[in-house]
Amino acid sequence: MQHIGRSVAFPGHALGSGLTPTSAKELGLLPGTPVGTSLIDAHAGGVGVMESVPEAESKADLSDEEAICRRMVLVCGTSTCHMAVSKNKLFIPGVWGPFWSAMIPEYWLTEGGQSATGALLDYIVENHAAAPLLANHAASQSVSIFELLNKILLSMAHEQNIPFLSALSQDTHVLPDFHGNRSPVADPKSKGVICGLTLDTSEKYLALLYLATIQGIAYGTRHIVEHCNAHGHKVLIFDQGFQRVTRYMIGCL
Repeated sequence: MQHIGRSVAFPGHALGSGLTPTSAKELGLLPGTPVGTSLIDAHAGGVGVMESVPEAESKADLSDEEAICRRMVLVCGTSTCHMAVSKNKLFIPGVWGPFWSAMIPEYWLTEGGQSATGALLDYIVENHAAAPLLANHAASQSVSIFELLNKILLSMAHEQNIPFLSALSQDTHVLPDFHGNRSPVADPKSKGVICGLTLDTSEKYLALLYLATIQGIAYGTRHIVEHCNAHGHKVLIFDQGFQRVTRYMIGCL
């Protein structure tokens, strides 16, 4: 076995001499900018988000130590990681951790997860009868399939005079546990459910399924946040209507 490197750095510690001139130029940063260590890429993204200050939180008059414990990081890809830190170790059923200094030095990390969220969206879209036609229309407009689906939803909301986007899928509901439930139910045998299917094979109905899937994932995130808060975390929830949650998740795609 060949070993790479000879020392192990503490998470968050700077490595070497920072960014090389070439890397700095590609990233639009200054040469020598410190580069810290992290265990995995999701944790590296988590460090950056933890250091941000949401507008709503800036009005909450919290100390830095309190504020960083009131945030939850979502790192979305094939699956979704939900990461929060605390000064005291918190054992939460169905959630990984607590891990000492795993992301923020000298803080305990809690990590909940939703398996196959991005993969589920791909599955819902790509396996629908309207997918080939949708892909052709997206290509002709030089946009992604998801951008086109968002445009279709906004157009539908305008046509139907719907007060907010989420109301479009009031008759279609998705339980997104197609690949089990990692958190907080912790049931690998859990299955997904789609309620409200019709014989409609149009692009518009595919857009509704896509929206309902995003809503199901968003509700899963809310379940994780509420579950963590019920077991000692104090993650702030600035929720002024579920349509804002859905709009945020669509904007992240």
